[in-house]
Amino acid sequence: MWIPVPRRRPGQAPDVARLPVGADELAGGLIAQTCREPGLPVACHDLAETGGARLRVRDEPSLEGRTFAEALHASPTASVIGLAPGDGDAVLRPRMNTVLGRDDALVALLPDGGGFGPGGWTGEIVEEAVQPLPAGSRRPSRTLMLGWNLRAPAVVRWLDAHVVPGSRLDVVAGAESDLSLVTAGLERLDMRFSLGDTRGLTSLESMEPATYDGVIVLCHGDRDGEGTRATLRRLRRIRAESGRTFAIVGEVPGEAVPERPGERGADDFLVSDGLLGGLLGRLAANPNLAGLFAPSGTELHVRKATGYVRPGIEIDFHTVIEAARRRGDVAIGYRVGAREPLAPNAGVVVNPDKSQPLTFAAGDGLIVLTGGRRARRLRKG
Repeated sequence: MWIPVPRRRPGQAPDVARLPVGADELAGGLIAQTCREPGLPVACHDLAETGGARLRVRDEPSLEGRTFAEALHASPTASVIGLAPGDGDAVLRPRMNTVLGRDDALVALLPDGGGFGPGGWTGEIVEEAVQPLPAGSRRPSRTLMLGWNLRAPAVVRWLDAHVVPGSRLDVVAGAESDLSLVTAGLERLDMRFSLGDTRGLTSLESMEPATYDGVIVLCHGDRDGEGTRATLRRLRRIRAESGRTFAIVGEVPGEAVPERPGERGADDFLVSDGLLGGLLGRLAANPNLAGLFAPSGTELHVRKATGYVRPGIEIDFHTVIEAARRRGDVAIGYRVGAREPLAPNAGVVVNPDKSQPLTFAAGDGLIVLTGGRRARRLRKG
């Protein structure tokens, strides 16, 4: 996906108005994205918060003439995710055989307080650990949305752009809404609407939320967010009593940045005005990140680690990067399933040290950038 990268002069203010994604679309992307895959909320939190991995455009003259695939291994402490050609546009996850020119720069995730730090890799991978390319298929998903507001259409659009055909979205709200304009453009999603109480425990239990892959709670007529938070607490109680795992994603008003999602588990996420404000500020300075939350282009996913590498074999992250590269994906982190209940990151590591030994198990996941359904180039203007 191509997105504009302003090469700002020192002291020049970021231009929020020129961002390729608006606040409502950004919120919709965060809500829809984090309800679909375990571990993704923590990864998105790290990308959104100022204390997480930092996205930067870096000039690395030593990589001139090398391919993007080779650049993925260039730094032991930074994750290369794209290129910024000399004409000022950037692309996330370009073709792996793209050759870096003299004026090209790298788009990379850098460790907080650290730099690019090139060098060190010997070129060795553990070939027997790399899984063969799979045929594979994804199953349709089922999502429950409680409430309806102005941001709901953005959530629906984002879901429709990313789910498997035949997926279902059940919307329950306390008031009638005209959804004809939303449902008319759906291509993959079967959306159904019903009236109901979205806050009472008995009413929530009757919806059988534990039978869904994810539950979204939207704020409506709830200025202080207490009603939404009460609904979230009741949903967590239902989840605990059911013994099943499903994602819970909520939207709350206010400027306060929510607690880290890892403190509740890797499947929970809160989108607040404070979080959106902070992320919009980061996007203004680094618009490269916007493509991860837009309803097209490069997508951020947590995939089964065993789909890329064999379990029980000690490797390092260079081998993971190579396994992802062979599928056209860019690996930027992983999730250890056995540590999911533990704070603060629920087993999720973004931008890991590539030299550290790793051994994956059946319940682990990889955080990857992969191709979107409707990738497009966004010109400057």
